[in-house]
Amino acid sequence: MNKTCLLIIFFSFMHSNTSMYWDLGVAILPYSNKFNTTKSIDLSTFHRIEGLKKYYLDDFSGALFHFEELNQTNKELILYEYIDSHYSMGNYSNALSILDNYDFLSDNILYLKSKIFVVLGNYEAAIFVLEELKNNFPISDYLDIIKFDLEKINLLK
Repeated sequence: MNKTCLLIIFFSFMHSNTSMYWDLGVAILPYSNKFNTTKSIDLSTFHRIEGLKKYYLDDFSGALFHFEELNQTNKELILYEYIDSHYSMGNYSNALSILDNYDFLSDNILYLKSKIFVVLGNYEAAIFVLEELKNNFPISDYLDIIKFDLEKINLLK
């Protein structure tokens, strides 16, 4: 019975177009699998990933090159890194103009915005942003830092 089953299997493989590689444990069929497709990432995702690589290596100009190529959805995902790259390059007006396009900002982006205003010497705007941060994010990790920054700004005025 076993010999008969083995002979049937052997002859079925001999008459098919399958190449068997027993040592590898695979068989190659003559037709392609139409359902086995690979998905490639879109260009904007590529630029987001490459820009983040450059950002974390402190290559802010390289990061900005990639961030500028992003679509709006991907820009929102890396908004802090995008603004911080402008801040680190000294492009304060560019950073503020980008922030003007957004209605809701997270606590870390608001804190970065206050730092930009301090560097520009606009202490009133910095205090306003820090107060906004304190009021809108009452359990933020920045609360202790905000107190210190408010005291520092009041000394600078």
